[in-house]
Parts: sequence; structure tokens; C-alpha cells
Amino acid sequence: MGVNNCIMNHTRIHISEEKRYKLVSLLNQLLADSADLISQSKFAHWNIRGKNFFSYHKLFEEISAPLESSEDELAERITALGGVAKGTVRESAHHSRLKEIGHHDSSSEFLVAELIESYASLAQHLREGIEQSEKLGDPVTADMLTEMAAQTEKSLWLLEAHT
Repeated sequence: MGVNNCIMNHTRIHISEEKRYKLVSLLNQLLADSADLISQSKFAHWNIRGKNFFSYHKLFEEISAPLESSEDELAERITALGGVAKGTVRESAHHSRLKEIGHHDSSSEFLVAELIESYASLAQHLREGIEQSEKLGDPVTADMLTEMAAQTEKSLWLLEAHT
């Protein structure tokens, strides 16, 4: 993962520092992925052209809103665990595992297909994060990631319904 090169702050959460470090690294990676997906959704929202412009413009805005809320929850959980939330644009761009959205086509078909790939990727990473959180003995983080995965998969469904 490699997103967490920092000293851990003291907390009275009853999870060992070693496990908290792993959780913070996991969450910082998901923070980078989420921030990237927010920017990809905004890119599609800003650049959509063609038939049904308004409905796609609204769709892309609608699916990015829950991600923005989740991004804040990720960052707050990182700091609650004693870590440092690394969510700058540069860090997110450097660490995101998502494929870059294509810039050569502004059609709804192209942008929906690009976002489907990215939302599916984040959903998979969240599911993996749930498993890792459970293995590290942190049901609070696992529950938070479960809620995020459910919302991400709902957004994926909304996108797939347009194909």
C-alpha cells in the first residue's frame, strides 16, 4: 500500500499500534482512490456533451455526492486511529489505483463506460478493505467500508442502467 509513511499519534482506541498502522495505510489508499473517483465524476459532469446532456450532467453530479461524504468519513477514521489523512490532490493522484479517465471523448456512452470501470474498481477495493479490516480486528472500519461499498455499488448500478 505504501500511502502511510508517518508517525502514529496516541489514541486510546484498543487496537495495537501495528494494526492501526496497517488500517491507516489501508484507509489512506482508499482515500486516494475515492478522491480520484470524485475528480473523475466531476470531470464527466463538467465535460459531457450531446443528447440527454442534462440528465447525464445531473447523474454524474448525483453519484459524486456520496463519495464526497465518504471521503470525509475515511479521513476522520484515519485520524481517529491516530494516523494522518493524506488526501491532497497530489497524493491522491500519485497513489490512486484507478485507471485515468479518458479525455478524448465527451459523449455520454464513453464517459459512462469510463466511470463504470472506475466505480467497479473502487467497489472491489472497498470489499477487499472490509476483509482486511475484519482480519485486523476493527469492525468499526469494516462497517464504515461496508456502507461505502453499498453506496459505490448503487452508483455503479445507476451507471450500468444507462448502457
